[in-house]
Amino acid sequence: MIDKFIGFLSKIIQITLVVVLTALVLTVFSQVILRFFFRRGFPWIDELSRFLFVWVVFCGIAIATLHNSHMALDFLYGFFPKLKTVLNILYWVITFAFFVALTYFSAVYTKNNAQMISSALRIRYVYVYMILPITMGISSIFMLYRMKNFFKARKEMKT
Repeated sequence: MIDKFIGFLSKIIQITLVVVLTALVLTVFSQVILRFFFRRGFPWIDELSRFLFVWVVFCGIAIATLHNSHMALDFLYGFFPKLKTVLNILYWVITFAFFVALTYFSAVYTKNNAQMISSALRIRYVYVYMILPITMGISSIFMLYRMKNFFKARKEMKT
């Protein structure tokens, strides 16, 4: 049941990432073509590209969390090989706390800036910022899932 839920969340994030990244590439490419051939571009394309880039980054954070692709201080394992399990747990707890804090504070930030309107696109910033609490919350869930799998595998190894 949990595996299906995690797979569902992962699929949603991946689809969102593909759609947004495709839109980002197309908008930047069109702006380059417009500036190169017509010596003019649309100001709203630059703003849209920045907003799409924010979405790409935060969707990527969630996917990297699920697949354990974030940078880590692996050199500590070499110095303290017997503490590898403790260091992993410490890393997971700190990262989980960080994601939970970011979920909360980004939700507050999004709420406080919900009425602001972008200058070129004339859209509310809530549509830009809402990806932060969503992906940070999902990253928190993914981190818990990874911890659960670690302890489950450890328990199975002992039996």
